[in-house]
Amino acid sequence: MKTYVVKNAPCHRGVLDPAWENIDKAKIDICPWKEYPLKPNSSAKLLWSSGGISVLLESDEKPLVGKETKKNGLVCKDSCMEFFLSPKAGDGRYLNIEVNCLGVMHIGLGEGRGARIHPEFEPSDFRCESYITPSTWRLCYFIPFSFIDSVFGSHDTDMRGNFYKCGDDTGHEHYVVWNEVSAPAPDYHRPEFFGRITLG
Repeated sequence: MKTYVVKNAPCHRGVLDPAWENIDKAKIDICPWKEYPLKPNSSAKLLWSSGGISVLLESDEKPLVGKETKKNGLVCKDSCMEFFLSPKAGDGRYLNIEVNCLGVMHIGLGEGRGARIHPEFEPSDFRCESYITPSTWRLCYFIPFSFIDSVFGSHDTDMRGNFYKCGDDTGHEHYVVWNEVSAPAPDYHRPEFFGRITLG
C-alpha cells in the first residue's frame, strides 16, 4: 500500500499558488490492465489547511476531449482526473470526485459502485479550475472539511484514497492509477485497494 503524506499549508491562488512548488507528487503511473497500455504522464499533489484539502492534478494527455457540461454528468468519458477519498475509519462509504478538462465536477457517495448517491454541493465552494497549456493540463480544487463532515460526521487525519487518470470515450482510452488495483477489468470503485493518505 502506498502512502502520501499531505503537508499543512494554505492554498489561496489555485493552480498558480507558489505553495505547490516544493510538494511531493503522487505519480499516477500504474496501468493494471494490459489491454489499456496508454499512460499519460500524470500526477497528484495535496495540501491541507484548517478549512479543507486542496487538490492539484496534472497530466500531459493529448488531445484533450471535453463534452460533458452537466454537474454530476458522465465526466469519466471525457479527459478526466479523479480522486476517491475515504475520510473516516469504520465508515465504508467513500467519495468519488471526478473532473473533466472543462472543470465539470461529478461527486458520488456510497460503499461501492452500485447505488451511489450524489451529495448536494455547490461547485463554487470547491473553487475548481482547469488550466490548459500546450504542454499540460492542470486541475485544482478545494474540498471543504465542512462538506466532508456534513456527509461523514467528522474526518480522520489518517485517510484512505486513490488517484486515477481515465478517458473512456476519448479515442485514446486509458485507465491509470496511483495505488495498484487488482481487478479483472477497469474498476476504480475498489476501496480495498485504496492507499493511505495522511494529514501530516
